[in-house]
Amino acid sequence: MVLVVVGMIPVLGLWFTMSRVPRCRWVVAAVIVGIAVVAAVLLGWVVPRARLEIQLAAPPAGVLAVIGGRLVERRILGPARRAAPPYVLGICMVTTSFIVLWAGVPVTFHPDAGTVLPLPDGMRAAAVPHNDGACDSIGCVSTIDVIAADRSGDKMKAELTRHLRARGWGSGCRPTGWLLDGSTECVEISVRDGGATIRLSGNRENVREQTLSLR
Repeated sequence: MVLVVVGMIPVLGLWFTMSRVPRCRWVVAAVIVGIAVVAAVLLGWVVPRARLEIQLAAPPAGVLAVIGGRLVERRILGPARRAAPPYVLGICMVTTSFIVLWAGVPVTFHPDAGTVLPLPDGMRAAAVPHNDGACDSIGCVSTIDVIAADRSGDKMKAELTRHLRARGWGSGCRPTGWLLDGSTECVEISVRDGGATIRLSGNRENVREQTLSLR
């Protein structure tokens, strides 16, 4: 959401610099702010996986609002004496989109342990340091140790599998991005009598073809 707001600030500043009619200035400014609000709502509650697509689409939509405002002002007042060169809008849009793309492209990440925790009744997660895990060029891995002394390994695996499916893990891997962002997060379970280990991994690359079914 922060990147959406940041990406719209240059567009809003450009419009206030270029506008000539007070009423048109505030109407277009409200449209630009509205675009940012709609993008933030889509990002936060409707299609959160499309974060990169939404962040990249918002600035061009704001630039189109600026172009529309300029056309309305031109019709009201005629051509401006010092009209901004057309390429200024293009530079603004390209620069803003580049910044958003650079900041929004996912890097290696640790999947949120909250996608797994809390565990089913009778199971306890051993304390795992915040920095527990290993990262390479495309992903990071974190582990959660699970203790349940009164359960066999097979029973633990069956319960943990049902638990993970209930939390949206229909398979071992699932996408975290949408069209432009192919990043994924994966979970694996290894069990032993009295305990188990849950392995969470975040991958910058698309590994959906390597899906590990939870059975």
